[in-house]
Amino acid sequence: MICLLCSSLVKDSVGFLDLLFLRNKTAEICHQCLDKFEEIKGPTCPTCMKESSEDICRDCSYWATSSGILVQHEALYRYNQAMRDFFVAYKLQGDYRLRLVFANSLKRALTNYKGYTVVPVPVSSKRLEERGFCQVTSILEAARIPYLNLFKKDESDSQKLRNRKERLLAENPFSLEEGLDCPKKILIFDDIYTSGRTITHLMELLNGLGKFEIKSLSIAR
Repeated sequence: MICLLCSSLVKDSVGFLDLLFLRNKTAEICHQCLDKFEEIKGPTCPTCMKESSEDICRDCSYWATSSGILVQHEALYRYNQAMRDFFVAYKLQGDYRLRLVFANSLKRALTNYKGYTVVPVPVSSKRLEERGFCQVTSILEAARIPYLNLFKKDESDSQKLRNRKERLLAENPFSLEEGLDCPKKILIFDDIYTSGRTITHLMELLNGLGKFEIKSLSIAR
């Protein structure tokens, strides 16, 4: 098998990392590449998993103070250089095969969210046309995880082009799809969590409809 990330030959054998990551023959990754992805460890913000924060971080404190929203977020990995390189290849260069890389890690994480409906963060129609696929739903589909498209996104500048202040003050580019019933337990899924602005935008929309149990999950933080 060929590693999806570095294109090196992967021996067709089952070892400890194969069991840990629940890998299968459709998503082979070499051990060297897997070792570059780091799990989040050490003291973190109790609500968003931001590292080096023994108490609630300033972003979560801002959301709680400004809008009364307290996020409950989990991220699978740290956004390090290996993760950055992955998303450059996956999102910017459009390597659709890479949707398989974290499919099994995500499937394993979702065992902790039984009873929740997975709701992906959408991309705008313009971004979808440019890339040819939605990077968020493609990972879910690779993992064969059912989901509900509850939101849609208007055309707007990418969050990655904004600094922290601009992210915090950005207008809500999302809206609810019409004619859908909102489940009471929702797990919002995104690829990367930075300041929490995207998640709080979506939570604001839901909070206007009633009381929901909302948590969120991302590949990277």
